[in-house]
Amino acid sequence: MKKKLFLRLCLMFLISVSAFSCRTEEFHNEEETHGSTGLRLTSQRISLNEAKHRTKLLPDLEKAETAIEKKALKVQGKSVNIGNEITIDTDEVIYIENGPDYHTYTFSVIRDNASANAPVENILMTPNTDGSYRVFHIVLNLTEADKVKIANREYVDYKNKQQVTELAGINLSSLTQKQICVPHYFSYPVSCKEGLHEPGQPCAYAGTSGAAYWGSIVLYDCFGEEPETIMPTPMPIDGGGGGGGTSPEEGEGQNPPYECTSAATDPTQVGLVSPTGCFIGMPSEPIVRPTQTPCEKIKAQNSNITYKSKVDFLKGKTNETFEYGFRVGNPIVGSGQTEVQYQQLSNVVGSQTLDFKIFNNTFAMMHSHHENLVPVFSPDDINSFIKLLINASNNGIPLSSVYLTLVNPDGTVYQLWGSNEIDVSSLTVFDQNLINKTLNKIYTGKDYQLNKANQSPQFYQENFLKFMKEYMNVEGAKMYSIDDNGKGSLISLNGNSLATPFPCPN
Repeated sequence: MKKKLFLRLCLMFLISVSAFSCRTEEFHNEEETHGSTGLRLTSQRISLNEAKHRTKLLPDLEKAETAIEKKALKVQGKSVNIGNEITIDTDEVIYIENGPDYHTYTFSVIRDNASANAPVENILMTPNTDGSYRVFHIVLNLTEADKVKIANREYVDYKNKQQVTELAGINLSSLTQKQICVPHYFSYPVSCKEGLHEPGQPCAYAGTSGAAYWGSIVLYDCFGEEPETIMPTPMPIDGGGGGGGTSPEEGEGQNPPYECTSAATDPTQVGLVSPTGCFIGMPSEPIVRPTQTPCEKIKAQNSNITYKSKVDFLKGKTNETFEYGFRVGNPIVGSGQTEVQYQQLSNVVGSQTLDFKIFNNTFAMMHSHHENLVPVFSPDDINSFIKLLINASNNGIPLSSVYLTLVNPDGTVYQLWGSNEIDVSSLTVFDQNLINKTLNKIYTGKDYQLNKANQSPQFYQENFLKFMKEYMNVEGAKMYSIDDNGKGSLISLNGNSLATPFPCPN
């Protein structure tokens, strides 16, 4: 997790002014021509420390951090206060220029303890004529398919998926003081290096940094009254196609709200209509943070008071004669819930087995084993893990968010983690009779002996992984052990033997 912004700001003021440079060896540096201005729309990924205007940006970034932490978001029409502190990522910033007189900066917002399906949050900063900045908070409710398209710079239909707010108390323009003018976020076609071809059209620059692509733009939508629904995404100028993916003409997108759109070339143009009838907006590119690794998620869990309290509760129940557990799920839309939900499970009537029902928002399970159970995952546990993965796939939950936590009497804590590389179509939910009559016998039989008492954790780890790989394999899943300090280590096989545990980075 990156340091809090205000700490970074204090340090940055101590850094002497250095020449502006861009890390072209690490990030892309594209120069594209768009529209008839003859100017190049230049996109670079830099750090804040490399920004030309960093001394002007810092005060407004600090204000933006405070404002966003207090701000309520609207998700599917419901006002939701997400809560939790945020960090503004200053290490990877998108800097866009449209000629010598206009530029924008886009930052990523990282929210602590965000749920698995939390929206993507960005900050767009665009200059005023006096050198100060207008600040926009952008919230995007994206599917996994949308995120793939963004990574490939393809067309994305943002209808009913976006919310753009100019933050009050920072730099309000005359436009934002009119309730009838509302900023919206659209896909925006950027033509090739020579300005001759739109995304999807044949071009000599295809496959190079000079190729046409789909970026994004914030435009003001002005009505007699504030619209009830989000405006559709604009079609490309001159009818160009969609960046190698499905184009708007092919049915995904909507009709354009205006005859044409263009990016501003100086701060005075934002929100105006050009002499040629084009609506002028603020260019940006969405920053979608890469999926966290299991190690990063384990580290986040270790700083999550709620999660840790559930683990401590389960540790206190390992001397019981039946299992305890929690169902873990995302907040239910429209319920007023704002954080990950933990629901304690009851036992199936007349048994010592947990009654674990999976709902549309469920993505994880936490549970304990007692002295009469094997201190590692059972065949039933693997089957529950498979059900969680299939449920996640069916309900738009990232497979990388799926996990199964097990707390044992011998003090070991294990987790199984999913990943977005898992092929869900290859998974099978095992019949309960097959588990009871066949798999449990193999699990405890002479080849694996997992019911053998008083063995080392390494004995159970090795034989469990061998059993799972042979009989209930989930290709792409990973197993971790969690020590008393909450630090994880990857547990895996090296051939047919247990590999040395691989500790997560600090």
